[in-house]
Amino acid sequence: IILGFILAMSWLLQDKIQVVLNFTGGIFGIFILFLMPCIEVYQARKLTHTPGNPKNYINWLPIAIAILGIIFMGLNLYHIISKL
Repeated sequence: IILGFILAMSWLLQDKIQVVLNFTGGIFGIFILFLMPCIEVYQARKLTHTPGNPKNYINWLPIAIAILGIIFMGLNLYHIISKL
């Protein structure tokens, strides 16, 4: 599905292939760098949570970093679209 999306965009924007690369890098780069690790850390902490352990107070950190990644993705896409 992802490859089909990229191929369709590159076929439609043949003269602006750098725009296609910026879009795909901006979206999927954020997934690789921010969202996937945050999901994995959050799920791992949820599995290993013990109710009385005081060290489990950092469960909000992966969620905060994921929100930060989504904000960065929005800013990146705004920057790319404003240059068109």
